[in-house]
Amino acid sequence: IVIFFVGSENGYLYRSTDFGNQWSVVRNGQGDGVWGMVSTSDNKIFVSCDWRLMSSNDFGKTWNDIFGISGYLDLSNEEDTLFILPYHEANYISTYNVQSNQLNTIYLPFSGILHQFCQSKTHNKWILGSSEGIHISTDNGMTWQPFNVGLNSIDVVSLYLNDENELYAGTNDGVYYSSNFGLDWNYKNSGMPSN
Repeated sequence: IVIFFVGSENGYLYRSTDFGNQWSVVRNGQGDGVWGMVSTSDNKIFVSCDWRLMSSNDFGKTWNDIFGISGYLDLSNEEDTLFILPYHEANYISTYNVQSNQLNTIYLPFSGILHQFCQSKTHNKWILGSSEGIHISTDNGMTWQPFNVGLNSIDVVSLYLNDENELYAGTNDGVYYSSNFGLDWNYKNSGMPSN
């Protein structure tokens, strides 16, 4: 079965089981947006919406409120930790342990709008993209180092790390590529607008 979910900026969550031909409302909005959604390999779904972190174990038919917190969501490689990035300017990220139901806060040595998080499958590296650039932690968020040399714009709005640990960063200046976790950045914007 294939299930689609769509979130709106006013907090409504819609569900379709027929490739988008029909949609049903599964969450009424409260005026704040749906900011993130991830699913585990065993089909547990997490949604950040209306200042609530919610989960579903039945393909989105019913939802359970977990915490009064929201933001962009990412899931660890082991699927045991959920990362919650505030969608406003902040100097912290939150982690939610899926098994123990524990919420923790990791404070950052920088602020800005946090856009994207990714984790290397083969190296102990957490990578964070924000309006203040790329920062990497090798000790599970205890310390962070900037890796912005070579980026013409440090407003990193998207990140992608593939299985070969090749890192792509989308910025307001275009797309950049690194094969060494940000030590060197190469401009990959040929054929695209400058902004």
